[in-house]
Amino acid sequence: MKKITLLKMNSFSKGLFVAFLFASCLASVKSSAQVFCNNEVTYFTEDFGAGTNTVTNANVINQNYQYNGPLGNGSYRVINYTDQNVGWHKSPDHTPNDLEGRTLVVNAKAGNFYRKGVNFGAGYPAGFYAVSFFVMNVDIPGTCANPLLPQITIKAEYRNANNNWIELQNSPITTAPIPETATPTWVQAGGVFVLPTTGNFQVTRIRFTLSDETVGGCGNDFALDDIKLSSCPEGGPVPVKFLSVAAQKNGTGVNVLWGTASESNNDYFDIEKSNDAGVSWVSIGRRQSAGNSSTTRNYAVYDAKPSAGANYYRIKQVDKDGTSKYSTTVVYKLAIEQTEVAVLANPFIANITVDFLSNRSQNVSSRLFDNTGRQVNTQKITVAKGSSRAQIETGNLSRGMYILQVIDEDGQILYSTKLIKQ
Repeated sequence: MKKITLLKMNSFSKGLFVAFLFASCLASVKSSAQVFCNNEVTYFTEDFGAGTNTVTNANVINQNYQYNGPLGNGSYRVINYTDQNVGWHKSPDHTPNDLEGRTLVVNAKAGNFYRKGVNFGAGYPAGFYAVSFFVMNVDIPGTCANPLLPQITIKAEYRNANNNWIELQNSPITTAPIPETATPTWVQAGGVFVLPTTGNFQVTRIRFTLSDETVGGCGNDFALDDIKLSSCPEGGPVPVKFLSVAAQKNGTGVNVLWGTASESNNDYFDIEKSNDAGVSWVSIGRRQSAGNSSTTRNYAVYDAKPSAGANYYRIKQVDKDGTSKYSTTVVYKLAIEQTEVAVLANPFIANITVDFLSNRSQNVSSRLFDNTGRQVNTQKITVAKGSSRAQIETGNLSRGMYILQVIDEDGQILYSTKLIKQ
């Protein structure tokens, strides 16, 4: 069991809040990002331990689910790999840095399958609480002709002064269907609930129950890991969860790529760049976001003018209320060993835009040939050291295919490509 830290949460804010977060991350990459909401305090975690043998779990509701045996409908195993039936993905558990970590693997049927009561002697303050977990649809696409997708409902309750279980406000919450994926994919799911004020009575026990909403049948199979009960003092989940940020060379420029696992009330992304190791930053582009999303979203911005040496990139996520946060920073080190040339758009409509990446200042020439081999255009271009861009005037050329060549001062062909004029 992971270490549990107990702190007092912010005081209760009036009103209701309904939140759901559904995030994705590849199982092959064990992310350390376990946060479900900002400034959360964890009261309970379940990572199912480690080991290569199959074990039971005391929180699985045995009245409804059979341990081990053939994994037919309504049975489970706690094991270190998910491929416990034919046609299931083989993936390790989700818990980061967990060697031979176990996960709960379920061949599900409709009904409750997991319940945990969490005592806190100091008393739970009124406010927002989150129940979250990582889940994977273990079925490989094509295994089932008409797959039944699992949906998990979370019910959160507190024990009152009369020892009765009372549902927290917003309970229950049901996830979207857990989709089949071509590769093993863990997604984070959960909900935010409200513990109301209870006068002089201090709530010391909260429990939550997980149930599957899908009847048994082919496709209703999943793995579950890293279950968590935590406070959610800001009232909702993290607005945007970044899956990754990367920078890679593309022609003479750099593609800045990032993905989000989920977005809540998101407005846009600003892409920022630094060439002085993060001392100063400039914006190189903006992308509108999905706003609200419970599935993986991928974005890209092209930096047409990277500098020789280290180029630092980060993504600034801006919420609809103006608040913002930054992604991690990535660096791409650009070594310019020779003159590189790339055409920005093909097909082209009027002029041809050409990007250069050069280790020195120089003069080059462009030559344009039609499909009969006749030269129809030539132009001298001054290329600056580093990144530069030039426009090749094409005049009144008719539509069709052309061949563009770029020649250096010694008459050597630096670049040759086929282009289409629309």
